[in-house]
Order: sequence, then C-alpha cells, then structure tokens
Amino acid sequence: MLNLDNYTTEIAGLIEEAVNHPYMLDYIDRPEIDHIKLELLLRLFDKAEMPYEEVREIAVAAMLVQIALDIHDKVTLSAEGEETSEFQKSRQVTVLAGDYFSGLYYQILAAVNKVSYISSLSAAIREINEHKIHLYQSFHKDSSDLLSSIRIIEAALILRAADEAGEPELGALFAEILLLKRLYEERQLLNEGLQSPFIIQLARLSQTGEDISKCAENLDSLIGSVIHTIQVSSAGREWTAGLITRFEKLGKKC
Repeated sequence: MLNLDNYTTEIAGLIEEAVNHPYMLDYIDRPEIDHIKLELLLRLFDKAEMPYEEVREIAVAAMLVQIALDIHDKVTLSAEGEETSEFQKSRQVTVLAGDYFSGLYYQILAAVNKVSYISSLSAAIREINEHKIHLYQSFHKDSSDLLSSIRIIEAALILRAADEAGEPELGALFAEILLLKRLYEERQLLNEGLQSPFIIQLARLSQTGEDISKCAENLDSLIGSVIHTIQVSSAGREWTAGLITRFEKLGKKC
C-alpha cells in the first residue's frame, strides 16, 4: 500500500520541477497543482496494486495534462483597451505554456513505454474540450445534461486512467467526488456574487434569471444529490467523508 502523504508530496515536487520554466513564469502565474485529483489518482493506482515507479510517471503525466487544460482555460478574448503588446505577449506565452505542458505528458509516458495511457489521456483531452464547448455555448437541455458535462470536464482524466488500471467502478466514484468539488467551488463563486459559465447555464435551465437566491437553492439541491450518490457507495466511506468535509468549507457563505 502506498504511503499517500509521502508520495503525494514527492510527486507534487516532481510536477513543480516540470513546470518551473523561468521564461514562461515571467508571463504567467505559477501553475497550481490540483492536490485532490492527485490524491485520487494515487488512491486509484494503489487499489490497482501498480508498481510505484509506474504510478509516479503516470501521475506526473496526468497532472501535467490537467495543468495544460487549466492554463488554456485562462486564454480569453481580449477586452477593449487590452490590445497592448505586453498583454498580447502574455496571452501568446499562456497558449504556448499550455501546449508545452501538454507535450510533456507524451514525452514522459513514451519514455516508460506507456503507449496505452498516451492514447487514453489523449481521448480524455478530446472529451474535456468537447464538453467545455458545450458549456460555453449553452448546448445543454437540462440540469442533468449540464452535470454530465461538468463530470466529464472534471473527471475524464481519472475515468480513463481507471479504465486502464482495471478499476472502472472506483473511477466512477471518483468522478462523483470531483463533480462535488466543482459544485462547491461554483457555490463559493455564487456566494461572492460572481458568475461562471456553469452558473449562467444553471440559471438558464432553471429559469431563475437574475434571482441569485433561487439559483443558489437549485445548486444546493444538486450538491445534495451528488453527496447522496457518494454516500451510498460502499467504497472508501471513511476518507470520502473527509473529502466532503473539506469541500463544504468552499461552499460556506461569505
């Protein structure tokens, strides 16, 4: 069994080294590691009894993909008055940074001959980007459809890794955990009076318009439904309860 605390710290350190590119960091914020996703990946590979050397390389590669996706999300259309050379340079470097970190995952997995994981992570990237398009262009027909997209956006990397590791049921549970994490993050944005593509979509589908309190009620209902799905699962009840407690702090009212 992996020592999750020690290995999470070690692998996070390897990821930090990989993204420590001095030139790019002059123009972009230092990429953040999603420690929850990293922890879930390690739990998944631990359950599959994979050798640590393989776990380390695959986990680093998967998290670099996640970082690349997160960086690309920050590339937005220029607002009026922002067409300065410095702004354009930062934007260009942000795009290149996302591409650079995405390319690193291929290099890492190819070096250890994990061709099947290269294919799986590539498929996950495609799925995530497809559903981000759905989210930004309001393609969803109801809240269930919306949640399905968010689940894929948050968990496609882990779902694909779970299939490769022969642990699809655990992957499905982890997908619900990551969906819950995202919903609590959205709840925090709503508490702060901010809007996101998800909140805009939920308001449209729920026909709440600018009624923030009604939108919050609908979001809380979705959170409760996902918590129930997680709690009825027999896998890892003790530590999933701990994760839910951590997520709840995100959703507390300001």
